[in-house]
Amino acid sequence: MKKLLKPLFVHSIPVLFLSLYCVSCNQPVPENQKLITDIDSLRTEIRELKKALELQQDSSKKLIVQDSVPKVKVDDTVIKKKTEPPVVKKVTPSPQKSPMESDTLYHYYSNGKISVKITPWQEGRRKSFFYDLYGAETFQIEDVRLSYSVTTQLKFHPNGAVSKAEIHSNPGASRYWYESTITFSTTNDPLLKYSRQMPQERIDLDEQKPMFWNKQKKEWMRQEIVQEQPVPEK
Repeated sequence: MKKLLKPLFVHSIPVLFLSLYCVSCNQPVPENQKLITDIDSLRTEIRELKKALELQQDSSKKLIVQDSVPKVKVDDTVIKKKTEPPVVKKVTPSPQKSPMESDTLYHYYSNGKISVKITPWQEGRRKSFFYDLYGAETFQIEDVRLSYSVTTQLKFHPNGAVSKAEIHSNPGASRYWYESTITFSTTNDPLLKYSRQMPQERIDLDEQKPMFWNKQKKEWMRQEIVQEQPVPEK
């Protein structure tokens, strides 16, 4: 309907003006003035009609363009994630300690009782405590990491008690070091202790003799040889 209106309207304008001109030529002068006024009003109406028609055409074009554009739903959360820079947290790594240095270590008997407890290192020292089957302390050894060092390596019986403790002592500012070996019973009672100086420059028979653990005095003692007096002859 809109397409037919425009051509009909455009072609009718010259015919209208021609007919009005012909009428004006045959009419007297006073009537011509009235005819001119009518023509002016028609011109005004024609301009208004053209403007209305142009507005209708513009609005129809806009509607066609808007309908042709696909509508896309935008997720605000996705836009925020893309536009906002990622937050980077600075994590200061804490120094990791091995379990032997930071925790108390336990060794157990086969019945679940504590056989040995080794404390953490504190100010360059730690201790190893030995217990019997009833939980009573039987012995202890101290390891050291200072200007001198003392390190201990333990070996165990099948029941979980300590069978042997190998101790390495380094005085630091000395050309010698010392190695000791302590043997234990199946209830963590110390038995014998062998000590020697390294490197060995001479054979010391007394040094190679073992020392015995005095359970009452809780100290190492050398075995004393008691010489019997000869029986006087009668």
